[in-house]
Amino acid sequence: MTVRNVTLSRTELYEKVWTEPISKLAPRYGLSDVGLAKTCKRNKIPRPPRGYWAKKQFGNAPRRTPLPNKDHDPIIEINGYPFQSCHPEIEEPILGQVALEKQPDRKIIVPERMASPHPLVTKTAEILNSAKPDRTGKLKSPWGRCLDIEVPPKDLSRALLIMDTLIKALDSQQPADYPSPGIKNPKKEPS
Repeated sequence: MTVRNVTLSRTELYEKVWTEPISKLAPRYGLSDVGLAKTCKRNKIPRPPRGYWAKKQFGNAPRRTPLPNKDHDPIIEINGYPFQSCHPEIEEPILGQVALEKQPDRKIIVPERMASPHPLVTKTAEILNSAKPDRTGKLKSPWGRCLDIEVPPKDLSRALLIMDTLIKALDSQQPADYPSPGIKNPKKEPS
């Protein structure tokens, strides 16, 4: 989806915000709902209160908050962010991977206990088990020597278990000839 800059008047944006929830309206402009809410705030455009759309669904919507200073109706330019690639040759494989990851057999479940930890997790555990907490009370792994983890000592074993599960899940999805992170690629015998 390619997002262009959009221009509309303050009154037009007010009408749109009161006609459709911001969460549905914002993506059309290439914005998050927070981004569109900020645009409204900057331009003094009131938005529906919390629960407005649920009440409206059952015919009990509160009255609209009137647009203050109606005579002031400048043009608003919305510069959206393109959330999706505009290159189909890139977008198609990504969408295929997203669909693949949503399959139930691809769900990553963190076990209760770690069995045969990945070498990166073992190295990280060795380093962090001998480390002392910093002034914030957290253990921080040294840059470049192991997995990048910052965690309170009481949560270290859970963090390592989660990292081990994620690394193993990623390893299982890689092609066989792609080297695993942290493990040197085994030398192939000449053919």
